[in-house]
Amino acid sequence: MTQTQVLSSTVEPRRTRDAPGEEAGMSLATPPHPTSAGVLLQHFLDGRARTRAELVEATGLGRATVAARIDALVAAGLLRAAGATTSTGGRPPSMLAFDPSGGTIVAIDFGARHANVAITDLAATVLASVSLSLDIADGPVAALDVAIAHARTLLASAGHDERRLVGVGIGVPGP
Repeated sequence: MTQTQVLSSTVEPRRTRDAPGEEAGMSLATPPHPTSAGVLLQHFLDGRARTRAELVEATGLGRATVAARIDALVAAGLLRAAGATTSTGGRPPSMLAFDPSGGTIVAIDFGARHANVAITDLAATVLASVSLSLDIADGPVAALDVAIAHARTLLASAGHDERRLVGVGIGVPGP
């Protein structure tokens, strides 16, 4: 399972009826399927390491289901080993934690006469950034080309591979 597949499993729209007599539609507000890897990942986003047994207890899922989802999250680089906890008999259980270095995000914020371009990890920690002077009146192609070129430069200078890029966020001035 690729990292994109793991992340996309956090939003699984389901069929709903909005009102009596209406056609069934898709609702993006529907919570993720309770057995998805994304639901398990949510338990780690508070920064606390957990064991598989804690996840079984917290979610009510079976051990095999939790193990399969955890394996997918580890393979995607979203979780890492975080040592072991005290044994209550037998082998000490291993702890797992969210790995913010599992991917990179490009953030671009356009203003009327400037742009800020940043590279962050998955915890939104800024790894590199640059402020640019540009005029968005020159058009979207020119502005995006400049921002993308700087994003690529930042990725390379920070030693991050473009293949680890998992998202791009762009803010534009309104209205």
